Amino acid sequence: MLEANLRDVKVKGKVIRNLGYSTGTLRRKNGEILPISILGHKLNTYLSRHGLKTNITIKLEGLIINSKIDRIQRDLIFHNAINIDLIEI
Repeated sequence: MLEANLRDVKVKGKVIRNLGYSTGTLRRKNGEILPISILGHKLNTYLSRHGLKTNITIKLEGLIINSKIDRIQRDLIFHNAINIDLIEI
């Protein structure tokens, strides 16, 4: 289970990534799209252990949400995940 936080969209993604977080979105079943941030090294560890075609359980504001990976964007040089799009299942 990964811990995710709702992120403030007024702060640029580059600033959040420089603090060590990966940004992304979570598409809920009701159509709501939530901007989230996940601690970068924990996300990279999870992806290296479980792969890209796995389901992720996320704890968001006390809610436990089962989701699957829709898309991941990686850094060109360091190959760490900088953006992730998730869909609730």
